[in-house]
Amino acid sequence: MIVLHRFKVQGEFSFPIDMLRYDCCFPYSEGDSIKIERILRDRTAGPVELGAYQEKRWIPTAGRWESFLWKVTEHSTSR
Repeated sequence: MIVLHRFKVQGEFSFPIDMLRYDCCFPYSEGDSIKIERILRDRTAGPVELGAYQEKRWIPTAGRWESFLWKVTEHSTSR
């Protein structure tokens, strides 16, 4: 079953934009897209909410996010 996964990531360094491809995810809202742009431009920190349509048992690759000094702080699913 495919479900929507929502998860937040938090970091203080350049947003690892390639992680969107790696985890097959996307900014959850337009506001989150703007946050990513601001983080990349101004090198600011902040939480970003992401989404992914995946199998129910899927989880974000937290270890890979952490290798870029970003942490997965929340994860939930909905239909």
